[in-house]
Amino acid sequence: MADTSHHRLSAAHLDDLAIVILTTPPGSDPTATHPELDEDSRARLRTRLKLISRHDWPANMKEDPAIRRGYTLRQCFRLMTVLLLLDAHVPPSVAVPIARSNELLFLRTIAPRLTSKQPSAADDSIAVVVLGQLWEWVDVIASAAADPYRVRTIARAELSTLWSSDQALGSAGQRLVIDVGGAGRTMWHWIRVRGLMPEDALTDLFTEIENASAEPPYRSAGERSKRR
Repeated sequence: MADTSHHRLSAAHLDDLAIVILTTPPGSDPTATHPELDEDSRARLRTRLKLISRHDWPANMKEDPAIRRGYTLRQCFRLMTVLLLLDAHVPPSVAVPIARSNELLFLRTIAPRLTSKQPSAADDSIAVVVLGQLWEWVDVIASAAADPYRVRTIARAELSTLWSSDQALGSAGQRLVIDVGGAGRTMWHWIRVRGLMPEDALTDLFTEIENASAEPPYRSAGERSKRR
């Protein structure tokens, strides 16, 4: 899935972006357009952002030489997804592969929320990550039949059926529920209120999602070199 947009969120705003993602209830409007955080907390947050970047995420200099100037909207959503996983105590070494392997699914879950504050039930989905690390050890056969780091979506109204055999989530393993759609709406609303990106950035993202169906999943340059 090629990132074709030339609109970028300046690197100077990445700290504030992360603060809004982590402190605003998903789906709600940010109450502070210029979030405040003490310097010690900002320093810890910047350290975590640097740690994420060491995993070539949202992209590295080889893939996107302009990334030092800031992130495209798609890269902002990449960062957002990993921040939400890290906030759920998923380590970066696991969070980044989950976000990378399921990027298109996450984006398709986010997209309907970006144009509607109250989407229809069909468009109001929640991302569900089935990690099951211990389950993989004790039930090897069942684990082998399921793809690693698998992410599925489920309608918000059906959250009570997370372990139902009717859902394509497997019969065991713990579920990590992430409201990426709500968080995505909140993040985009903040970007627009601050005037940090034009509406065209969203149009570019929708075009990329539509054109991505036939493309292979995103892999970092490091992963591609290992497969050669």
